[in-house]
Amino acid sequence: MDWDEPVEVRVEVTRGSRLKRREDGRIQYVSPWATPFNYGSVPGAPFAADGAAQDAVLLGPAVVRGTRVWGRRVGVVELLDDGLPDPKWIVLPEGRALLPEDKLLVEGFFRRYARYKTLYARLRGRPGVVLGEQSWAEITPG
Repeated sequence: MDWDEPVEVRVEVTRGSRLKRREDGRIQYVSPWATPFNYGSVPGAPFAADGAAQDAVLLGPAVVRGTRVWGRRVGVVELLDDGLPDPKWIVLPEGRALLPEDKLLVEGFFRRYARYKTLYARLRGRPGVVLGEQSWAEITPG
């Protein structure tokens, strides 16, 4: 998939929420802190190594769970989760500019997320999460 190709994100976690739900509405995960962005998946994208839909971070204001938003990929955060690649696409909604603080927000969140999830996984005898590189498209803010 080309960086400039529009993508559709299905929002599964609204910005500010601490709950990640399964498709049937049951709680899958409770975060110790509120998510600072919308989080979801990209319908129609190639599946991730764990067999789940491609994960996506949707920047911008809170969007209601279940809403589909079009945007463009502006970055990717590479993670290994339990030894499997688990990249998170960073998506900017149509009409929204990339702000300098967006990168800090995403990078800071995933550093904290990897530490927390690794601790949690190790308590359960699993390998946890390894945070890799963050790649950003060359986009002029504003």
